[in-house]
Amino acid sequence: MKRLALTLLLLTAGISFTAFAGDVLSPDRTLKYASRDTCDLYLDIYEPAPGSASYVPVKRDGSDGPALEKPTVVFIFGGGFFLGSRNSPFYDSWFRILTENGYRVVSIDYRLALKGKKLRIPKDRATFLNAVDVAVEDLYSATYYLIENGQALGIDPGNLVIMGSSAGALTALSADWYLSNRTSLSSTLPEGFRYKGVISLSGAIISDHGKPAYPRGASPTMLLHGDRDAIVMYKGIRIFNWGLFGSVKLSRIFEEAKANYQFIRFKGHAHDVASAFVESWGLIRNFLERNVMEGQRIVIDAYADDPSFASDAAMKAGALYD
Repeated sequence: MKRLALTLLLLTAGISFTAFAGDVLSPDRTLKYASRDTCDLYLDIYEPAPGSASYVPVKRDGSDGPALEKPTVVFIFGGGFFLGSRNSPFYDSWFRILTENGYRVVSIDYRLALKGKKLRIPKDRATFLNAVDVAVEDLYSATYYLIENGQALGIDPGNLVIMGSSAGALTALSADWYLSNRTSLSSTLPEGFRYKGVISLSGAIISDHGKPAYPRGASPTMLLHGDRDAIVMYKGIRIFNWGLFGSVKLSRIFEEAKANYQFIRFKGHAHDVASAFVESWGLIRNFLERNVMEGQRIVIDAYADDPSFASDAAMKAGALYD
């Protein structure tokens, strides 16, 4: 499908949000999902607001379609694999938006394999890839926990959307890619299991096997990325079989594979898009409703140019998670 030359004004969604100024949102449950040699891993569950957990699509003739259950959003925090936490107040306003709009949120721990380490890419690329794999392993363990305990928790394990920011986005994208290739790491999960959708804010895939391929297809995927991002590269870099494949390169792979995806390019923005949850809500909601719940293949490759969303091209990654 030809790339769309569009400019999206986020304000046209007719929705604006401000950061919540009250108490920090508390999870409805906190559960241990795994024990590792170095730590125990927990997940927080935030239940949707009462009466808001279904979506009624409008059919072409204007009538209501059947009510569809909204997915559970499994959230993977960012922080460069060396900092961040599942329950940072930084994410409070975003979790409120999701739960108030009928989405259950499961925010997970994962091991920070780069904590206390200083890396140089490409020299230390194997160490960085290992950090991604450690995070993916923990995401899979959390997913397995939800599969095994879904009935008791009221969670449909076949209706999980994984969403990540920065390092969390690398984790989410890699998890779906590994599942499509049924790697040894993904064997933790049942044969045939796939996520209902993937949402990546400033993410990429790191591969030491050349260009990523999806032999079993890709889950519906949304890529949001600043076109001036040099921290998690907007386009990417490749050195022989090793490469960091940013959103531009991934969108081309999805296009060739006729995958179900949306790619929103934030004009003039850098890694600040990794924290643009609230500003992107109208776009994310459209993806969740149309691509995920309705199951439509709606391919969008567009520029978002919102003058109310101030660009911070000089922002350092750590500033997003303090």
